[in-house]
Amino acid sequence: MNSYIIDLTDNYRNSLESVFVNFQKYLKNIGVSQAHACNQLIKNIKISCNQQTFLLEHIATVEIISACNIEIKPWNKDHTSPIYKSLTQAKSHVNFSVQITKHKICIRIFPMTKDKRQDIIQNISKSGEQRKSTVRGMRNNAQQSLKKYSKINNVAKDYVKRYQQDIDRSTLLINNKLISEIKLTKIRIMKL
Repeated sequence: MNSYIIDLTDNYRNSLESVFVNFQKYLKNIGVSQAHACNQLIKNIKISCNQQTFLLEHIATVEIISACNIEIKPWNKDHTSPIYKSLTQAKSHVNFSVQITKHKICIRIFPMTKDKRQDIIQNISKSGEQRKSTVRGMRNNAQQSLKKYSKINNVAKDYVKRYQQDIDRSTLLINNKLISEIKLTKIRIMKL
């Protein structure tokens, strides 16, 4: 009888921790440095050439000149135009321009505007609220499962109350961690 309740609360804590870890991963990739974000874009971009699709690194040399400048040197001059087209059509939160010179493609990365940073912060807040709502739903499910089990198996009220308080403490801890991560990320974004 006790093992079910213990497993329920342990699984609940593990699920909460999973929500928090996934949120941390999400936040880690938001508002990263412009050069890093552009580098990620370049690594993931796919180029269509001669009815085939390639990753950029398979058809060109990519060189980060500075935090604001990246050069791409296609190995075959026929790949220049498809690379340029793929870059100009790419979706990214990074503000950049692409120019073709004789033998290379230059990417100039512009600083993030205050409005863009505020948009990112709004998205972080929305995502944080969604996570907190998920946590509340998980808490309600755990509380209901505990009550249902205790009713069916005639578990002592003191024992049930102790585990309800454990669930509430775990919920409060994760919510506080989520709030703290949101605040720290907002501060980091505003400094970019």
